[in-house]
Amino acid sequence: MRRFKPVHGLLIVLAVLGVIWGAEVASEKRLNSSGFQVVTPDRGGQVRIDVADLKPQEVRFFQFLNAGNQEVHFFVGRDNTGQVQVAFDASET
Repeated sequence: MRRFKPVHGLLIVLAVLGVIWGAEVASEKRLNSSGFQVVTPDRGGQVRIDVADLKPQEVRFFQFLNAGNQEVHFFVGRDNTGQVQVAFDASET
């Protein structure tokens, strides 16, 4: 019978970590690379989003680059009463 060597244990740990990392990467790619739909402003600098097919309790996440080359994240959702709600992500990261 072969002996279990420390290098084999190290390889098993690395393999398990690789599988966990791969699953995390795959789950992030499910939405897209950042999880946000990229939108662009029109010539007037306004971002227009079609919300006609937005169902109650549904939320969509968006991002665009402003004139200062900063990513702006925001989301649009429809509440129980049918009102469209918009909010910006004020996070610095």
